[in-house]
Amino acid sequence: MDLIAHEFDYFLGLFASSGENESKQWAAIGRLLHFGGFLVVGLLYLAIVGRFVREPEALSKGRIAGYAALVPLIFAAGMPWVSPDVFFYIGKGWEESHYGVSPYLIPINQLPGYQNDQMFANIFPGFLNTATGYGPIVQKVAELIAALSGGNEKLALALHKVVNLGLHGACSMLVYRLAPEKFARVAALSYAINPLICFSVLTCAHNDHWMNMFMLLALLALSRRRWAWAGAAVGAAFGVKYFPLVYMPILGLAALMQKGEGMGLAQRLSDAARLVIGFIATSVASFLIFYPEALPDLAGTLSSGGASVYRNSIYHFANVLSAVVVPSIFGSEAFLLSRQYMIDMGMSLRAVYIIIYVISLLLLLRRMRDDIFNGSVSACLGVTILYFIIANASNQEWYMTWLMGFALILPYKHAYSLAWRLSAFFLPLVIYTVKSDTIIAWLYSNTALYLLVLALGCRYLWCSRSDSGKVA
Repeated sequence: MDLIAHEFDYFLGLFASSGENESKQWAAIGRLLHFGGFLVVGLLYLAIVGRFVREPEALSKGRIAGYAALVPLIFAAGMPWVSPDVFFYIGKGWEESHYGVSPYLIPINQLPGYQNDQMFANIFPGFLNTATGYGPIVQKVAELIAALSGGNEKLALALHKVVNLGLHGACSMLVYRLAPEKFARVAALSYAINPLICFSVLTCAHNDHWMNMFMLLALLALSRRRWAWAGAAVGAAFGVKYFPLVYMPILGLAALMQKGEGMGLAQRLSDAARLVIGFIATSVASFLIFYPEALPDLAGTLSSGGASVYRNSIYHFANVLSAVVVPSIFGSEAFLLSRQYMIDMGMSLRAVYIIIYVISLLLLLRRMRDDIFNGSVSACLGVTILYFIIANASNQEWYMTWLMGFALILPYKHAYSLAWRLSAFFLPLVIYTVKSDTIIAWLYSNTALYLLVLALGCRYLWCSRSDSGKVA
């Protein structure tokens, strides 16, 4: 299995040629097939969920379960032709389980004879000299899977996919449990057969469903006012990826704003304290697994604002303005933003995001007081969208899965619309955002995807000002 040599190639080398021009032609055909294939899949997805909304009793629970199992299995059978990250999980897990070194301290290219170990064969070359960038929980899962594989890369990949299938089933069931009763079947099927989720988590085997599952469990605990469990679930999500930290202030406000019999100030403060204690206890427990070597990675990620990779972001939009739009209108000199300028711009954008984040929570206080669950979920969805629009330098397709659970358990039409349309139209252009032949193609494809997120995200935020989109 030699996939990394054919990364982003739809055919995975099946029709590869020794000639450079022929190889480029095959890759171009593969990209076109990816674009057209996923456009068709997206339109079919919209047609299926649209019909199901009109006829919610058209499918029995058994048939829903059958389709919810069949479609993910089909996606899981695919090889990760767009993103090789799963091989990095496999390699870092093997580094710990077989070589006995910390994945947070030792890069793979410092291991003796790593070039001849098949567990490192398909890792993206740029990742060989880096430490792991993931939380300790998924790193321990990667270690366990690597150990169970016995050093067989194919088996390790299959085990990652099996685990993710289980996570996907759990997330789909949680969506069914949390969605409005009249919409539960539609929400669960929309999530289970969602092409963006299935491709990112099952075909490419990204680890984001660990975070998604823990956040859905946190919302389940919130719905039952189990504040310590809610905090523990967010802490576990934080032990996977660091972004869930932004959800803690929302749940803290929910605890303080809740209404009900016996809900005096002392009780609300006690519930908020339980939330915080649950979060801290679980977070500390997870990071003690790799103490103290995991702490520099955490500190570096939080201080830098994330990875230094740029995809589908506001930076691409700014580059199109500076290189194409403004010069064509005013006749000025075209230029692209320098990397240092984008780094400096990122610091300002993160400050803007924090300010807007605080304002957003203040505007949602009344809604959270009136409806603690839907108000909190709306806030979680809103701040995530704002992060993608304003501050995130790299809006990867697997990051979009973070939105889906929030959107599909809300009782608002505009939330469902966001999830469905983003799932249908985001994937086709992904294949053109990486390793494109020209800077213009790279610039336009990334900008187009950012504009899709911008348009759908702003539409949701505008419609969410009131409950006008609430489902009857």
